[in-house]
Amino acid sequence: MFRHFELKLCGLKNSFAKLRLYVRYLHWVEQTYPSLSHSPDLENLLFRCVRDAAQLPQVQNDEDFVNMWIRLATDSRRQITVLDEALSCPAKVPATKTEYCERPAELFEMLFRQGVGTMCVKFYIAWADLLKSQHLLAPAAAVYAHGLRAGAQPLALLEDHAELFAARLNATFNELDSIPTSDSVLFDVDTISDNVHSRPVRQTLAALSLVEPEPGSSKKVPVMRTNESWHDT
Repeated sequence: MFRHFELKLCGLKNSFAKLRLYVRYLHWVEQTYPSLSHSPDLENLLFRCVRDAAQLPQVQNDEDFVNMWIRLATDSRRQITVLDEALSCPAKVPATKTEYCERPAELFEMLFRQGVGTMCVKFYIAWADLLKSQHLLAPAAAVYAHGLRAGAQPLALLEDHAELFAARLNATFNELDSIPTSDSVLFDVDTISDNVHSRPVRQTLAALSLVEPEPGSSKKVPVMRTNESWHDT
């Protein structure tokens, strides 16, 4: 079957049909050989998929294409510059390029700048989950807020995740001492548009901000501002 899929892929020009074939190929590999689910061989197959599909029209928010990128961002440690080339100049990138980095969050930022997944709820959920796993709560809040502002679909699913995040944050906030100062966010949650349907969620997330530390502290700490102080700002 490996040979069957590879021969079919070789016979197809880059197209959505080829993208769907890659998806079937990946599913077959994972179901038939579970031990390969996190192997370099499977990562290379994922990489070939996004490389070959990168220049298809309107592919940036195609569910299969976005899912492949999410897999690369969350399951691998592939070098960001190599993946960036897969979007901009796919013909120049060999199929077996295997260099790595330790910051998958950078890949989500790169994808966001390229317009990949910006209307897909799965993209924002995966990005926020990654940031939360690293205790980067303010950037995670900004990711949720931006997805709500963009109207990513299905919006109700993103609202549910954002509400749960805000509720858990409020419940455990006093236990958090600090977050790293080196974290950067691509967008400011204070600039969220007033026409977003999920206004309560938006205001809760927008209230999460970074403030300067007390004298003598070397870190910034997150604070939740009250509704009164929020409206006063």
